[in-house]
Amino acid sequence: MKQNPSIEVCIDLHRDGIREDLHLVAEVDGKTTAQIMFVNGICRLNKDGQAEPVSWLENNYIKDNLAFSLQMKTLMGQEYPGLARRIYLNPYRFILHYMPRSALVEVGAQTNTKQEAMNAMKPLAKVMADVLLADTP
Repeated sequence: MKQNPSIEVCIDLHRDGIREDLHLVAEVDGKTTAQIMFVNGICRLNKDGQAEPVSWLENNYIKDNLAFSLQMKTLMGQEYPGLARRIYLNPYRFILHYMPRSALVEVGAQTNTKQEAMNAMKPLAKVMADVLLADTP
């Protein structure tokens, strides 16, 4: 990012780790497609039943990141029903503190085939582009 300061979006792409008997798929355009889950780090840990901020997990973009994920999940649900799993909230921050439009995206899991994950790229890219271009002045 220091070498390329024009970068405006940071995407951390993963596959989920789940039970071996689960297979996360949806049908998109006649293709078996790995389901998508958006992960947001909220930079808070449980302390006596309360979610408290952690100084070494600072993220000034928590609300922006959540809004970005929510916009993508909502649009994905409209355009590709069944493709989006959920937005998962995690206590950590991952790469989400780099910029307002940062996202951690889980594409399927270890139980999905490479082709199922590849089939998810086109709808994911379309949804991301639609969300990002809608915010462009």
